[in-house]
Amino acid sequence: VWGRALRALHQGNDVPPTDLSMLVTESLRAAGLEAEVESTARTWLDRARRAFADGDPVLAGRLLRPVVLAADPRFRPRGIDTSPIRAALGAFFGSDTRKAIQAGLKQHPGTDDWVGVLFTLGAAATEDTLLDLAAIGRGLEAGAVREALGDAVATAADRLEGMDIRSLLARASDDTLPVLLQAARRFSDPTLIEPLLARTRHDDPVVREAALLALRAQQSPRIKAAAREAVSDRARAVRMEALRYVSVYRDTDTAPIVAERLQSVGPADADLDELRALAIAWLHTSRGTALAELEATAARTDARHPHLAAACVAALARAGGHGRQALDRLGRTRPELRPVIREHSAPRGQESRS
Repeated sequence: VWGRALRALHQGNDVPPTDLSMLVTESLRAAGLEAEVESTARTWLDRARRAFADGDPVLAGRLLRPVVLAADPRFRPRGIDTSPIRAALGAFFGSDTRKAIQAGLKQHPGTDDWVGVLFTLGAAATEDTLLDLAAIGRGLEAGAVREALGDAVATAADRLEGMDIRSLLARASDDTLPVLLQAARRFSDPTLIEPLLARTRHDDPVVREAALLALRAQQSPRIKAAAREAVSDRARAVRMEALRYVSVYRDTDTAPIVAERLQSVGPADADLDELRALAIAWLHTSRGTALAELEATAARTDARHPHLAAACVAALARAGGHGRQALDRLGRTRPELRPVIREHSAPRGQESRS
């Protein structure tokens, strides 16, 4: 390994990827004194940080994983002292790494390449750095990257003795909340309900949305009430998450709220996707009893929103046999709706992409 690596370096080439992790490990083993081990680990971690900033999470992972393994007493290779490596990893978490990852995500947004290496960071986190790990997610939208960070935090909280999500939420800054709330989704714990409900009233819509997502893991009538209120939130992302919640849990008390909003919003208030979510939520929260009203609403010629008919047709297409009968009637009485009806009457696999 050393020979191949040195030849590559002398020739001005990159070290082969298959050798890179072994090179990191062997350099840590060969460092000798504790200060030299920590300095060597910091050198590799600095290079991983630069790879993050360059939008190269694959290279960052190849550099980071052997350092993380060497710091873990359960997996460290023979002849390596873990304490100086843990010290180097402790210094790795912080604003410089957070900025590097956020810069790299802008250059290389492909989430599959980021998920594994961000989850690896959870294996390196300690009691002192766990909130720094969560802060990396500041400004990230809901999605696979934030989910990976949340899983990393959840795994670390499980691993670290005396650490739990509730205590982390009690100490959390606004920067750390989206990822901590993502992590909270992994725990069904009644003691989390109060702190999660409190975050549904946060000023930041990213936090409100993340809190609603986290509440899916809990059970309480108060959660349904919070989701019901969020259907009219001023932020679209929060409204969409609330509509998903009330649809999944068939909250009948929400039916009149979504019905009124569906029929009253204009183009400036909601796009087609949100309108469709409202119509489907009306169908589900009414337990199917809104079928006739959805059909009548689709047939309206005085709708405030130009996509109202399409949204109602999408809901009826998901209502089984009775919904298909309603669409047949609409096709006969409102021939101009036939293209929309054909679109939403596609086979189930195609329909789910509409």
